Amino acid sequence: RGEFVGVLTVHYRAPRAPAERELRWAALYAPLAAHLIERRRAEEVLREGEERLRLAVAVGGLGTWDWDVPTGRVVWNDEHFAMQGY
Repeated sequence: RGEFVGVLTVHYRAPRAPAERELRWAALYAPLAAHLIERRRAEEVLREGEERLRLAVAVGGLGTWDWDVPTGRVVWNDEHFAMQGY
């Protein structure tokens, strides 16, 4: 997409020009490396958001529940149980 996400480097024991075959391999690995870097960044953003939500719920004393409609699975936090008198 034209944006800088990282650097893919190849190191040799002695100075030399890479062979055409090696350049093709690097061209194949570059998009994979970019995808892995972007995925790692997205996972970190998700973890940070989850932590902010956890802190907000704890500080606010909020009761929460999640319902996965397709599976029917429902999960409540402890505060929700306390609010309901359980």
